[in-house]
Amino acid sequence: MPIKNFLTISFFLAISYWLLAIGCVSAQTLDQSLLNSLMSGFSGTKNTQSTPAVSINESDILLSWSANTYAPFNYKGKPLPVYGSVITASLAPAKSSVSGLDNLIYRWYLDDQFQAYASNSNRQTFSFRISRTNEARVLRVEILDKSGVSLFYIEKIIPVVPPEAIIFPAGKTDGRVETSISQSPELSPGQEQNFSAIPYFFSAAPAQLDFQWNFESQEISKTQQKNQFSVRVADGEPVKSFTKELSVLIINPLDEMQRAAGKIKIKIGN
Repeated sequence: MPIKNFLTISFFLAISYWLLAIGCVSAQTLDQSLLNSLMSGFSGTKNTQSTPAVSINESDILLSWSANTYAPFNYKGKPLPVYGSVITASLAPAKSSVSGLDNLIYRWYLDDQFQAYASNSNRQTFSFRISRTNEARVLRVEILDKSGVSLFYIEKIIPVVPPEAIIFPAGKTDGRVETSISQSPELSPGQEQNFSAIPYFFSAAPAQLDFQWNFESQEISKTQQKNQFSVRVADGEPVKSFTKELSVLIINPLDEMQRAAGKIKIKIGN
């Protein structure tokens, strides 16, 4: 056979083999694609269904806070934070029908400073210590869905106050400073009256506090009960009425930055 014819036949055989190989691969690819499509069709209701969008708004969540400070049991207000006390903020559903809070992401801010250690998914509480005196703190929480899309934010302004010390005549009810405490109690000759010092907003119980009494510029080193002081007017008839000052300094020995002074004027006369 001539060399030219042999080369021509070989060339056509090579082309035929190459086209056959491509056809097999294409068929295999087509079969696999078809198989994938069929499988997708059977399981599409499970794999292609997207997670429902979060349906929640600002009115569905309540942001509340509490301070670890003391107030008398009949005090009607909210115990307020002071320097050194701890505030705990928490989020809760506004009504029983609200759900899915565990699936959200919470980003906490204090005075516009992002608090990374307290922020993440399912972080509905945030605690921090007051490190400034008598300055309100701005607390904000941004709420995002699972994909990181911001939904809304809630903000609270938290007042920070100094501790207080109020002196009450024993037996008087504690209705807060707005009661008749501003009026000087009156004592007659031969009369005795006990006074109680009531602490407000210390981050310690009254039993843990120190009470330093002072009567007419004289420090009283010891009293029968540390939070009480007794004043007795001597018998006799005073020439004219006069006043004496009773004061107390309350200190938290666990944090001496927490201290408060209170005083009261006592009228002596008939």
